[in-house]
Amino acid sequence: MQRILIGPPTPNHSTSTQRTFLVPQTLLAKHSIFLQEAIRDNGSETISLHNTNPKTFQNFIAYIHSSIYSLSTRSPDFEPIVEHSRAYELGIKLECTGFREAALFKIHDTLARWKGYSGICLTLSPLAPADIHFACQQTPIDSALRIMLIDAVLAHATQAERLNIWKAPNTRIDAEVTWVDCYTKYWDLRDAVTTSFHINDRTRKGCLKKFEYYVEIDRMVDRERERGEEVAKAAGNSQVEWAKVKEKECAEGDVDDFFGVVEDEESVGGRGGASGPEDGVGEDDCEYI
Repeated sequence: MQRILIGPPTPNHSTSTQRTFLVPQTLLAKHSIFLQEAIRDNGSETISLHNTNPKTFQNFIAYIHSSIYSLSTRSPDFEPIVEHSRAYELGIKLECTGFREAALFKIHDTLARWKGYSGICLTLSPLAPADIHFACQQTPIDSALRIMLIDAVLAHATQAERLNIWKAPNTRIDAEVTWVDCYTKYWDLRDAVTTSFHINDRTRKGCLKKFEYYVEIDRMVDRERERGEEVAKAAGNSQVEWAKVKEKECAEGDVDDFFGVVEDEESVGGRGGASGPEDGVGEDDCEYI
């Protein structure tokens, strides 16, 4: 069993918010590349994930046991986009493609249900500035979640709201982030909004594309990362082989060639004659390349 510590460390004499999970190593390694490598490197030592929400990790554990993605909605403050976004972010961190894509599907399903409603606007939309803020803060700029949420803003906001984004209301009363904050801070949202002024209310629903479009974005990023890792590995192997060859040359006595010493007496002396102390060329004048 693998011991995993979830949540930030707490100061002395304060209530701990950390949770400890004991999960079979084979199960973790099967579903998460990140945890597979952590188990290989750490052995039986505890794996700590301080920046992970315990409730979200509990959802991940339930998923890998059943292969069914289902979040508990019993909490009175449950916000579907918030919770699914946390699951998506954890899927990226743990490199668990199934968990990540299941969370992305749920978010898309929540947003797509509203795009066909002609009266949809930011006041009625389930999407809030805090969702954009989380996606932009916690996921890469090329993540499908970030791109999809920005597209959803264009699909849900009326043309008048896009033209006056600073007047758009915050649908979550207790949230500290506003649409103006997001518009000011995140250039990709600002660019999307300003280039969509011409899109009228009848055609705006097309801004939110099909789920397959967004899931392919993440898969393409995965392929690029894997290709980069393969290139880096190949380059590393080439360097190792080169070092072995040079080490063999050094062992056979060709020390000067191994260290790159220029042995051409004429080039060292620089005057066409034999080099030596009488020609003003000492040991310190050797050139290393």
